[in-house]
Formats: sequence, structure tokens, C-alpha cells
Amino acid sequence: MNSLSISFTRVEIKILMENKYISSYKIIFFIGSLGLILTLFLLIISTIFFTDKKDDPRYLDNFLLYCSNFTKQAWIEIFVTLLYLFICFMEYNYEILIIYYLNPIYFLISDSLYYGSQSIFSIYKIYDIKNDLTILADAFAFIGYSIYVEAIILNFCGLNKNTKMNITKRGIMESQNIEKMIEDDDEEDEDDEDKAKDKNMKELVSK
Repeated sequence: MNSLSISFTRVEIKILMENKYISSYKIIFFIGSLGLILTLFLLIISTIFFTDKKDDPRYLDNFLLYCSNFTKQAWIEIFVTLLYLFICFMEYNYEILIIYYLNPIYFLISDSLYYGSQSIFSIYKIYDIKNDLTILADAFAFIGYSIYVEAIILNFCGLNKNTKMNITKRGIMESQNIEKMIEDDDEEDEDDEDKAKDKNMKELVSK
């Protein structure tokens, strides 16, 4: 469900930018504002209704407790948090630009590489059949995505017929054929005009 919602959001963002002409920064501002409101709401709920004892399993963030224990280390945390927010903004900005100028499919490629690499490294820690299946699934997904974006071209059974390269070649050939047909028609028209002139000259001479 998480992957489905993320993929759906990426496609909808591309539709909004291309069809509705909505700026990428407006989308970032809306998503950030929604996240801020949700975070503040959860922070207020955790501050009011949950205890402030760290040994309690129900312990969550308590804003009042954080303010009461404000130290020099808190300033470092604030600075790191602001730096992290800036990095997240730049990351999401580039992500939206890639969606707009390229295709959301490129993020599926990066996801398959990321989770596949994560599964490979986890094998060295604890062997699990699930890791093998995950690696196999990500490998097939990466190959499929690469074929879709034409990083891998299958030159057999006519599978490369509708690739961008071959479509471009066919378009160039068709345009050349059309230009040749136009030139042939022009030459035929010139020949017809020359024949008509010769005929008129002969008639005048005979008269």
C-alpha cells in the first residue's frame, strides 16, 4: 500500500504540472504544509495525553518537557534539523523536476536498486530465504524498468520496432520519401510546362 500510494502520488504530480500547469514549488509548499500541520497535531496529542516518563512504553515526544530541558545541545539539534529540512527540500525538489522532465518510472529504478542492494548486504548478516526472493524480484524489476526506458533494447522478435530510435528512423525515412515525391511532382510539372510551351511554339510556327 505504501508503494502504491507513493507511485500514485508521483503520477498525479506529473499530471498536475503538465495538464493543470501547477508549479512544482506550489506542490512542495502544499505537501510541506500538510506535513507540518499533521506533525504539530501529533505533537500536541503526544504532549497532552501521554506521560513524560522515558521508562513508560507509551512515552512519546513531549514538547513541554523538551522546552524545560532546553540546553546548548538543543541548539545543535535545531541547527541539524534545519540543515536536514533543507536537504529534504532539495531532494524533493529534484525528485519533482525528474518527474516533470523525465518520467516517474526512473524512481522505480532507483527503488529497485536501493532495496536490492539493501537485501544483498543483509545476507551477510542473517541469511533468510526472503532476502533471496527480494533480490530476485528487484533484479527482474530492474531489468523490466531498463527495458521500458530503453536502456536495454531487445533486438529480436520485432521487440525493438517501437523504440524511440526506430520510430525516429522511420520518421526520417518517411519525410525523405515525401520530399522525394514532392520533387518528382515538381519535375513532372516542369516537364508538362515545357511540353506545353513546345506545343505552342510549334502551333505558332505552323501558322
